Amino acid sequence: MRRIRRDVEFIVHSPDGVHWTWLAYLRTAAGEPLQGTVNGTETVAVKLCIAAIDEALAEMAARQAESKSASVVTFAAAHGPHLADAPLVARHVLVAEDEAMFRDAAVESLRDCGFQVYPAGDGEEALAILKAHPEISLLVSDVRMPNMDGYALVEQGLALRPNLKVILMTGYAQTPPKLVNAQEIGTLRKPFDIDVLCRRAEDLLH
Repeated sequence: MRRIRRDVEFIVHSPDGVHWTWLAYLRTAAGEPLQGTVNGTETVAVKLCIAAIDEALAEMAARQAESKSASVVTFAAAHGPHLADAPLVARHVLVAEDEAMFRDAAVESLRDCGFQVYPAGDGEEALAILKAHPEISLLVSDVRMPNMDGYALVEQGLALRPNLKVILMTGYAQTPPKLVNAQEIGTLRKPFDIDVLCRRAEDLLH
């Protein structure tokens, strides 16, 4: 049985009809899946699975809010008391990814790190957003996408904006084109800890 709960995919199954096992894929900044085993009916297994997901998401949201608050305080302390009440300057990032759950996780994580993020479901949509928003300074793109792949998007993006920073993502072993090698564009191999994406973006836009 495969279901979606608050953008979290979970599976509940029982090989023997008695011992029910559930596995939930959070696909968020936490990076690790929830999993557990219950003895009882299918209904009990589903209810416990949903309860565990909701509890984990609530704890995660609390940790992210606490971390963001601490980052603002640290920034203000480092740059003087007159900045304590000033908003942090948003850095603009375009995320092109056709897999919705992975895209949502990447967007959420980057926003939690203080970036202004524009999501796109394929290369053509991403290129249109890039043309419409000259403030975008970083492109994060999957390599394999419908309509226009990541390599073509990078080529057209750099032609449009030569100073554009780029991070590529892929789960496949591919030989990158000459442009990617010449620009020394980094590639994150899926699956990866989503926090790595924030750190790489911070390094490129510091």
